[in-house]
Amino acid sequence: MFTKFPNKDTRVYLIQKTLLIIFGCGLHASSLLAQSCGDAIVADVTLTADMSCTDPALAWALDVQADNVTIDLNGHTINGWFGIPAIQINGFDNVSIKNGVLKNFLIGIEAADSNSLDVLDTIFLSTTTGLILSSSSNADIYGNSFILGHETAIRISNHTPGKVAMHNVIADNEFYKPYAAVHICGLGTAENTIKNNFVWQSIGFGFILEDTIDNDILYNEVLESDASAIRLDNSSSNEITSNSLRVGGTAGLAIYADDSPSSCLDSGDTFSAFNRFKGNHSIDFPMGVVLAGTDPGLVYKNDINNNKLYDDNTGIYFNPKTYANNAENNAYQGTAVPINDAGVDNIY
Repeated sequence: MFTKFPNKDTRVYLIQKTLLIIFGCGLHASSLLAQSCGDAIVADVTLTADMSCTDPALAWALDVQADNVTIDLNGHTINGWFGIPAIQINGFDNVSIKNGVLKNFLIGIEAADSNSLDVLDTIFLSTTTGLILSSSSNADIYGNSFILGHETAIRISNHTPGKVAMHNVIADNEFYKPYAAVHICGLGTAENTIKNNFVWQSIGFGFILEDTIDNDILYNEVLESDASAIRLDNSSSNEITSNSLRVGGTAGLAIYADDSPSSCLDSGDTFSAFNRFKGNHSIDFPMGVVLAGTDPGLVYKNDINNNKLYDDNTGIYFNPKTYANNAENNAYQGTAVPINDAGVDNIY
């Protein structure tokens, strides 16, 4: 099932090689600037040299102010400081950013109300947050590396009633030591896809879904997460299929429901229901899968089927606020307690 991924040692080597290139010799040594820090971008730009944007008076390194713009970093690095975004896009569509390094920024790329953003072949190095898609849809985020961030690497969010963040695709990226690789959050976020990504040593989670619906998490590999590899909070009807989740501090999959306020536009939901967790490997966790609600939260009618829950302390744990979940046809090789059910009418 997971033969499309290189083995763990190969993936770790690729990230280590990227770190060596960046910290060892850099991508380019030129001191000339192809673009000035703080510039407004209104037409296509191709950098011809690195940029250093460390002046605390700057509000950003580059500010996109037109539709249909391409920023080709052309193998160069934009270096900054932790108070500003490297590239800001506010209200402009069809922007493409590719082929370079964004280093030492508060945010690598901040896109708000900006649809059809393409980001590819870009390294986000020591950016507190790599990429924010706020009320933005139809982005393609492919083939990038997010390395040594302090918070979430990619955040897809909606904070404004009547707006949406939908149909974004996060695919074929690598993440090393983020707090979380991807966080999808808020009423109006839906039908986003996370697929074929590799997450190594997240200091929190692999992927977090909060107050969101109908997203797909497919064919990802999450290795050595400090908390849960995948966490759902008050989120429903999500498809989580054929992921490899290995070694973590809490669970391979955690599904929660409660009445705590959302960090984005609050849906008001206090339940997680109709999620489908199928064909995954959840290996070497305290719990392979945990389903847990609190008053008045309820976790119900989720399908947990045809997974390999190996070498976990507990395969699946249902707490008392879980109801009518289906956990049939899972395998529990090496797992001490396959099922711990404190809920009502769960099937397994």
